[in-house]
Amino acid sequence: MNKENWLKYAEPLTIILSVLSLIGVLFTIQNAEGAYFVFAQTMFFITFFIFPAIIVFFGRLLIIRTTPERVPPLLFPLLFLYTFIPTISVILPYIASGFRFDGALELVFVIFEGAIFVGGFSFFVYFFQKYLSNKLNEKDITLFLHYFVGGLVYFYFIRLTLLTSILIQSAFDFIT
Repeated sequence: MNKENWLKYAEPLTIILSVLSLIGVLFTIQNAEGAYFVFAQTMFFITFFIFPAIIVFFGRLLIIRTTPERVPPLLFPLLFLYTFIPTISVILPYIASGFRFDGALELVFVIFEGAIFVGGFSFFVYFFQKYLSNKLNEKDITLFLHYFVGGLVYFYFIRLTLLTSILIQSAFDFIT
């Protein structure tokens, strides 16, 4: 299938994954059991690892066609959802639990997620204001691509490192 044909799936797939992710977060907050727990955990890992890659794939396809004068309508929602959905799936359950942490590593992880959330939201607001005032330029469009790719570095390398550390520490605590 041609990459341009994939763009017709960008909007519905993004909407569906975002809604399912938020439903999963709701189930997590409610301490759901059984099938709801499985759904919540499945959506957590999809949101955590697959969602960013899908957003970057579609975002890159859109950026290739973007000029400062002709910005695709889906580009800014993708820029917003890129950090909002994955970080909110981590932050909201901690807020709902009253910021209960099982270890220092979890605290560091939530602080990182909070920083990514604030940074991503600030990035979105700044460039959306530039867009609304017709001040976007070619360098800004290139920066969008760097934002997407740089986000993947965080979403995969840093998250995997922290998640692995938490899992190893949990296993070690369980054994001892």
